[in-house]
Amino acid sequence: MVKQVFTTTCLVILICLVACQKNGLEPEDIVRKEETSIPWDLLSGKIAYRGGDIESCVIIIDADQKAMRLLKSSDHYTYHELAWKPDGTQITYSKFDYDDSLYRLYHLDVQSGRSQQVYAPDAHNNYPAWSNDGRLAYWYNGGGWPLHMHEIWIDGRPFVTKLSCEQEAPAWSPDSQYLIVTVCDSTTQGALYRVSLRDTTWVPLMQGCGYDRVRIYMSDGSLIDYNSPVEIFGDPAWSPDGSQIVYTRWDIRTDAHDLWVMHEDGSNQKQLTSGYYDYQPVWSPDGQSILFTRGVADANLFLISSDGSDIVQLTQYGGSNAAWMY
Repeated sequence: MVKQVFTTTCLVILICLVACQKNGLEPEDIVRKEETSIPWDLLSGKIAYRGGDIESCVIIIDADQKAMRLLKSSDHYTYHELAWKPDGTQITYSKFDYDDSLYRLYHLDVQSGRSQQVYAPDAHNNYPAWSNDGRLAYWYNGGGWPLHMHEIWIDGRPFVTKLSCEQEAPAWSPDSQYLIVTVCDSTTQGALYRVSLRDTTWVPLMQGCGYDRVRIYMSDGSLIDYNSPVEIFGDPAWSPDGSQIVYTRWDIRTDAHDLWVMHEDGSNQKQLTSGYYDYQPVWSPDGQSILFTRGVADANLFLISSDGSDIVQLTQYGGSNAAWMY
């Protein structure tokens, strides 16, 4: 459970399977039904997301055309961590291979729907993130789970590592000069750092509570020191103008997963949602709204104004792992 708090693959798979069993719809039926209830006047550009049903599927919402499209579906695999290439020609996603227990990255051609595997086939590659200048960052692990093996790679080459920890879910700044990285180790589980692409300088933004503390709480429900941090942070996403960062905050005492925003330097934290299981936030292209996943048993996409007002449910038949572009 603590291996990856916010975008745990097993959790996401469970979400989709439960939602699929509930609605019992084929992917084509989901697209047809969703089209009739999408709040088109609130959207612009294109949204790709992982839809529900017994077959995991990738669906595109084209707000300009006011239409939806089933891009790919499979009854053997799940598609997650979707990321648009800046030119809109492909979507990069990660897929878990059950035969050898490895995460792998694939490029999905938007026109043809064909997928092509990229990078090392014998290693874990996950959490893809495209920069505006066309570079692909992702989480790399050399084929196992020891913490010291986890790194951030860019375009097939190592970029940064931090001994004895994980670096997960990289998020690019709009000017492509920085990454926000989720660092997880025994003392800083779920800490957010800003890393410079120029000199790999690490700047802490939010400090997490650490693996050890999470394990203690999960095992017997107790906390050794109530003055120590009890929050874990993840799912960072930079606003299009570079001024704000949205992220997920998990309180291990209550299991609350809420959305927060802060300034790019980590100051002025502000809570956006509460009382639900909210995660995977992404900004709208104009920076006025944030799209996110809400729910456990019935995950769907919701839209919220960047100031925390006007929450609207976007999908009705399952949705997660959204990516948004013009």
